[in-house]
Amino acid sequence: MWASGSKVAASNGGGAPFESRCRVKLDGDQTVAPAGWVPIEFELADYDVLGELDAANYRVEVAADGLYEIRYNLTVQQVDAGFEGQVRVVVSGGIVAGCCEFVGCGTFADNKANGAFIQEMTAGQHVFLELYHSNAASRLVYATSSGGSVLCVRRVA
Repeated sequence: MWASGSKVAASNGGGAPFESRCRVKLDGDQTVAPAGWVPIEFELADYDVLGELDAANYRVEVAADGLYEIRYNLTVQQVDAGFEGQVRVVVSGGIVAGCCEFVGCGTFADNKANGAFIQEMTAGQHVFLELYHSNAASRLVYATSSGGSVLCVRRVA
């Protein structure tokens, strides 16, 4: 670790900070039918230092071995009373801890799902989010309204 002014940054042992960091978002609201687990279609990057966004497959592919902080925030259209929804994080075909569940309560509030954790990854592994809901009708995942939906992946060690 090294300090730069009031900021503290992780380094790779040679004094330079880790470069891998990526924040991706939806290009527009995504409609998700009640048809099992559906990938969230992250296609745009707010920033992507190493070009790790694979927009064609809606995922982030890490460039180097290391520990990665994975954070997400999804805003999903209200799920009706008696129905449920879940978000899960998938790393190269395996589901990792960090599933967030929400239940429809019959109010007019949108559902917020978020999580943050550290995951060991190797170069070439990818991470993406999937959504499931049991609502009778399709639900929207919001791109910008009500806080929007983003996935952040950054190497921390």
